Amino acid sequence: QFTHSMSAGSFFRKIDVDALLNFTPLESKESRVVVKAYLALSATVLAAAIGAYLQPIGNGLLGLLVCLALSSSVVFTKYSLSSVPRLGLLFATGFALGSTTGPLLNVAYAIDPSIPMMAFSGTTAVFASFSAAALLAKNRKYLFLGGFLFSTLSLLPLLSLVALLTRSTMLLTAQLYIGLALFTGFVVFDTQLMAAAVRAGDTDFVSHALSLFLDFANIFVRLVSLLARKKSGSSSSKKSGSSRTSRR
Repeated sequence: QFTHSMSAGSFFRKIDVDALLNFTPLESKESRVVVKAYLALSATVLAAAIGAYLQPIGNGLLGLLVCLALSSSVVFTKYSLSSVPRLGLLFATGFALGSTTGPLLNVAYAIDPSIPMMAFSGTTAVFASFSAAALLAKNRKYLFLGGFLFSTLSLLPLLSLVALLTRSTMLLTAQLYIGLALFTGFVVFDTQLMAAAVRAGDTDFVSHALSLFLDFANIFVRLVSLLARKKSGSSSSKKSGSSRTSRR
């Protein structure tokens, strides 16, 4: 959330209105920047998968602080470092974030070994569809969703806290679905943000890859959680039904 705010804020301080109103296809030079962003995103997802497998950090406070420090360094070194070391920081961010999601994947795998792959396939399909739609759109109207998306994003931690304090399963499930819809919207927003930024002359593909990766990761985590809850609930229902039958 913090990195999303920083990257978007730095863009809108420099945004050229003409770039927002320019709906012509990207030129070859601009397209290369977009391709680099998607290639960097793919490599970061791979780094996250390795981190989830090795799990050297865990999902505690230390892991969150490491992720925050690394992602912030990608944003704040835009003018002080070249693309190569910043790519290293981006991959390290992916590795650390993957490590923090490892324990969740372990639980999901114990419930049903197919959940991680199902969640990854679903995330890839959702991300690819919405990102392509935003990139190929004839206008930049989805950029105006930014205010609503960031406002809703700021409410998610509060909703999570209320769900934990009240131990409400309904609220927790609602929070997961709201977050899923929210970050799907961010895929569209960040893709059009990247296109408008590139149109305005921005060649910082590393920052755009970071924003897109955070969208991908947030969708993936929520899909894993929802699938695990669904599978766990169905398993409990089956066991309950079996025990009742055996008693009879």
